[in-house]
Amino acid sequence: MNYTPDQWLLFFFIYCFIGWIWESGFVSIRTKKLTNRGFMRGPFIPIYGCGCVLMMAVGAPLMDRPVLMYFAGMICASVMEFITGDMMLRLFKVRYWDYSDRFLNIKGHICLAASLLWGVFTLLMNYLGKPPIERQIMMIPQQTAHTIVIVLVIYFTADFSLSFKTALDLRDVIIAMEAFKEEIERMQKRMDVAIAFADDTRQQAKDALNDKIEESKEQARLHLEERLDELQKRMEYASLRLSEVDKGLEHKKEESVRLIQNRKQELLDQIEEYRLNTELMRRRFAESAKRRGALYRNMIRNNILVSDRFGESLEDIKRKVEEYTEHKGKD
Repeated sequence: MNYTPDQWLLFFFIYCFIGWIWESGFVSIRTKKLTNRGFMRGPFIPIYGCGCVLMMAVGAPLMDRPVLMYFAGMICASVMEFITGDMMLRLFKVRYWDYSDRFLNIKGHICLAASLLWGVFTLLMNYLGKPPIERQIMMIPQQTAHTIVIVLVIYFTADFSLSFKTALDLRDVIIAMEAFKEEIERMQKRMDVAIAFADDTRQQAKDALNDKIEESKEQARLHLEERLDELQKRMEYASLRLSEVDKGLEHKKEESVRLIQNRKQELLDQIEEYRLNTELMRRRFAESAKRRGALYRNMIRNNILVSDRFGESLEDIKRKVEEYTEHKGKD
């Protein structure tokens, strides 16, 4: 198996392309619509190229020992899949495949069924798939092969770099949205305090806060825009309640009146600040949604994106991308 570096790269690109055909074809048939699968935009899925080249290297010395080849391919490819999945999750905060619901899975990155299939693919690739591809590659003149490889490397590098940057940008948006939602919850709690203060009695304040805790549980299931609408309503209600505080001050001492009025003004100022921040958040979310539709459409719509920690924010992004796609389709 004395291949030149150009020939190794040709094997890699061919298997990346075959993997893309397999994945895209399978998903397109299952979903009944054309689907461009994979991390990249072009017709390449790198994990298939890496896996098949690894199977070639592992299988070469075991051509007369198929059982050993099966287990060697299964183990090596599974290790590669686990490392790749774990690195992508750590780097992008998102899974591009998920075996969490499969039997005998490890952290959702690999599972027994997928590992067994890697062993089968190792045998099929080495005994049936590699020989015809190898013959075609060996027929290509060295200079021609070198030129083809240079063109493919340039294209592959550009595509991978763009996809990598898009995935990092998606990660940053997910993290920002999670912080965004935490800020909304903080504002909502502050509005609860303002409403409780305006209610003027401890028992009313306690009841109001208990009610808001139950509301917060329900709010956790709402989408981001719905949370913003609810926060807006809560701020308006808090402002109204605070505006009525003066009506109950006639019988209080002057010092108490001054303290209450100062507290009231402080809360009103905070509400106004939060109102401005909320409008700013809403505009940023709308602008980001439009931008996400253009940048992430292929990555989100054509892959099984799953996030352990940021799942809710990822679902919000998916929903906005679908809305953007539908809107563009109507235009």
